[in-house]
Amino acid sequence: MKPIFFIIAVLFFSFSLTSHAQSSMPENEQSFQNWLTDFKQKARQAGISDNTLNKAFKNVRLNHKVLDSDRAQPEFTRTFYEYFNSAVSSNRVEMGKKQYQKQQNLLNDVTQKYGVPSHIITAFWGMETNYGRYTGNIPINESLPTLAYDPRRTTVFRQQLLSALKIIDQAHVKPEQMKGSWAGAMGHVQFMPSNYLKYAVDGDGDHLRVGLGLVQPEELDSGLVELALAPDPEPVPADRLRARPPWGPHPVQVPPAVRRAA
Repeated sequence: MKPIFFIIAVLFFSFSLTSHAQSSMPENEQSFQNWLTDFKQKARQAGISDNTLNKAFKNVRLNHKVLDSDRAQPEFTRTFYEYFNSAVSSNRVEMGKKQYQKQQNLLNDVTQKYGVPSHIITAFWGMETNYGRYTGNIPINESLPTLAYDPRRTTVFRQQLLSALKIIDQAHVKPEQMKGSWAGAMGHVQFMPSNYLKYAVDGDGDHLRVGLGLVQPEELDSGLVELALAPDPEPVPADRLRARPPWGPHPVQVPPAVRRAA
């Protein structure tokens, strides 16, 4: 429980301090399509092929459900303990124990290679997708353009959209297989496209970094576990592993300016 509590506390307070100014751009389809045409030109200049652009953006429309989700994130609408109690249910904890035992050999191998304790990886896996049971079903090629078009966090999501297009361009996954959360996170541990490009590794020897969208909940690919090991995608030498201090959790000092819920 303690590692999970620590992880949620950091995420909750980080999100709570994020500005959530409202959009000022007209949210209509024609405006979005005009924006998309302009973005395609910039993507070509960034090296994205016409074939990828045509496939990725075929029949893409402004997704209002994605915008609604962006404006109603639970980190903004619940107290910390409401969020924590719903996220760390007794059922999820019990399921985590079972998955920890089931994937023990794989988790131990990853821990030995990278130095992140297996229980920490399992905690992230459970928090992000309930151990792969729900990785998201929203097309990334629609959620990211929608969020990049919206002026709330345009710069952030434009970069994520370009990264997603690079993943398609490099033939890691087909556009129709690229699905995830409303915010564009993918896979068992919900990595954003830019982090996929930085940290993903080939964990099963199929010469792809990670088979996104191809892994069923009960068939956890080793590459998906290894995604949890950023920021160092390279194996850590044994002498460095022995010299490392224990990896989390550590006490969190909440700044005085942060209002605590009663």
